[in-house]
Amino acid sequence: MKRIFLLLLVTLFLFASCSLERKTKISVSLYSELTWEEVTGEPMWYLVKYFDGESVKTKYLGKDEKKFSLFVSPTSLSVFALYPLGNLSPFGGFYECGNEKEVYLLPEYGYFASMLIDAALVMPHAINELSVLSIKKDYPDLGIINREAFLSSLYQGQLEEKSIKLSKLYKVPLDGVLKGYWVSLFSHNYSFVLTSSNEDLTLSLFPGVWYYLCLERKMILEIVITDNGEYWTKLKAMPKWI
Repeated sequence: MKRIFLLLLVTLFLFASCSLERKTKISVSLYSELTWEEVTGEPMWYLVKYFDGESVKTKYLGKDEKKFSLFVSPTSLSVFALYPLGNLSPFGGFYECGNEKEVYLLPEYGYFASMLIDAALVMPHAINELSVLSIKKDYPDLGIINREAFLSSLYQGQLEEKSIKLSKLYKVPLDGVLKGYWVSLFSHNYSFVLTSSNEDLTLSLFPGVWYYLCLERKMILEIVITDNGEYWTKLKAMPKWI
């Protein structure tokens, strides 16, 4: 009981101090370079979607840009999703009162951030009042949260700690995938080598869209996994950014 009371006092103090500011200037940057940029030696351009506490906006970052600054509401949650080449799997990040004013975008936050931005188009007030800081205390890896169930609870106004459901890993066989070295888009996800001796290789992945690049074949492997475990794979030509 004492701990809850102290947390409440700290929250009220932070909110009061933040509410004195009309706008807060923050800096947003990529935490690390994309694996594909490392293996090709060529930087990518990015599409940024963000909710600044008031509305959803977009901007573009050129190939040499990895950081930008902006003003956001000091008393509301701000959410950022950054998409390599405009449509690949996103990086994500958040700012709310009590955070440092330097926001680092991480791939493990990408889909959760993207989900919140889409939700802000429909119900911005619900996103305003959300505390990702509180959620991350119990679920540091936001990528394991079942996004479909989370949104359903949020829309119904029934979002509580006990209502947050977790996704599980699903095994995806690589039937039909060409042999070669397939590099994951993000460094936190494993790359793999497919040869004639391991054709029965499977990947264990959470729901989302996962991308792998085979530079020698100039091809992309796209794996889509839904929250209920359905999946499909697609081979396509390497995007033109080099």
